[in-house]
Amino acid sequence: MSNPLAGLAVDRSATPPARRPHAARVLALGLGLGVILAIWLLRERLVPALPVTVAPVVALADPVAHAEPGSVLARASGWFHPDPLPVALSAQRSGSIATVHVRPGQVVAAGDVIAELDGRDAALAVRRAEAAIAGAEADRDRAAAEVAAAEARLAQARDRHE
Repeated sequence: MSNPLAGLAVDRSATPPARRPHAARVLALGLGLGVILAIWLLRERLVPALPVTVAPVVALADPVAHAEPGSVLARASGWFHPDPLPVALSAQRSGSIATVHVRPGQVVAAGDVIAELDGRDAALAVRRAEAAIAGAEADRDRAAAEVAAAEARLAQARDRHE
């Protein structure tokens, strides 16, 4: 009779696989990172600085002191802030600006005209409204004529039946 559990026995005579190649890779990677770190920390000693000559600053006479009026003395980008505080303006209706009557920085008072809107849009809107009114009046007149015609037909029908 054979033992049914004999096939489940573990062979302990076999040696486990060696892990040396993995350890060698880790050691090589660690040494490589160590060398890179050492070079980075000692970079100022390994690469000498370039020599620099320092020159003193000398102030010269301003060459643009005699610039002509209206000439550009400097260009700069940035933001302009009104003095003392910004003021919000709004128009009573929307449209395109046709004419601006003030200059930047000019002081204005209440009631001063600052800009004029292009009147072509408003004139077109008036013409459209007038056309709509004319169309509505024509519809009214046509309806009144139809009512008068219907009343006349009704009167004729009553006269025939009497």
